[in-house]
Amino acid sequence: MAYKGNWATGDLIDTTAFQELVNSAVYSFASLSALTSAITTPIDGQIAFAQDTELYYRWDADSSAWTLLLGGADITAVTINTNADSGLSGGTSTSSGASTTTLLIDANNLAVATAVSSDYLVIEDVTDGSTKKALISDIVSLGDITAVNTIANSGLAGGGTSGDLNISVDPSNLTDGSGITVDTANDLLIMEDVTDGTVYKVKPEQIASGSANALEDGDSDLTITDGLTNGLDYDLDNTDVATWNNAGIQLTTNGGIYHNTLIQAQNYTVASGTGAMAVGGLTFTGTVTISGTLVVL
Repeated sequence: MAYKGNWATGDLIDTTAFQELVNSAVYSFASLSALTSAITTPIDGQIAFAQDTELYYRWDADSSAWTLLLGGADITAVTINTNADSGLSGGTSTSSGASTTTLLIDANNLAVATAVSSDYLVIEDVTDGSTKKALISDIVSLGDITAVNTIANSGLAGGGTSGDLNISVDPSNLTDGSGITVDTANDLLIMEDVTDGTVYKVKPEQIASGSANALEDGDSDLTITDGLTNGLDYDLDNTDVATWNNAGIQLTTNGGIYHNTLIQAQNYTVASGTGAMAVGGLTFTGTVTISGTLVVL
């Protein structure tokens, strides 16, 4: 065909060019039968439309027949499946109208395998945002941890250079602090709260805080309460036996009596400005120096 793109008013057209224009036109017929009857000498590639089937046909010179222009494709439904081990979730099935679906990467929809260093992982390259595959060995080689050591005075034990490593708290791996003066207001101790298992740092004064502290052993205790009229309170086997405050030492009804042995072997001095009592019949085998007052009952 001698194609001519532009025609001007008054241009003459010869029979060959006119025939080519006729052949290149797309004609519409009531049916395929009407189409084949009307175009008796089609040329290869000529197109026509059949109204009854709403389909376009193309003349195929190789088969000498009118064939469907689009190969007979007639999509009536769209189904997108995410098969097992596809690594995807989502999909949809549409029988008419527009089809819209969402596919998501789903690691749970993948087969399980034991990875080796020559396997690949899917990564996103942050330099350009593209998705790529990377060797596990390349990712592992980026790390530089070759050992976990518990150094001297770290308070830890365990560690190692390979395999599964365990680390535990080890107070014996700490600097000896027996010779230091503890700052109860600012120094810190590590404590586990048994109510919820949380580990905290606390100050020593938190452990020895408040207006009353007690030394306990079983059901017996010595309680110290701040204040001149409070002082010390002694309990033995859950029984109150004595109190010592600014009024002196007071034995309760369950506190027994004062007593001493009849032989005093200790060297003893009654200092000036002080007084002491001794029970009659007491024998001193040590040296008693009296600069104050000694009362013998």
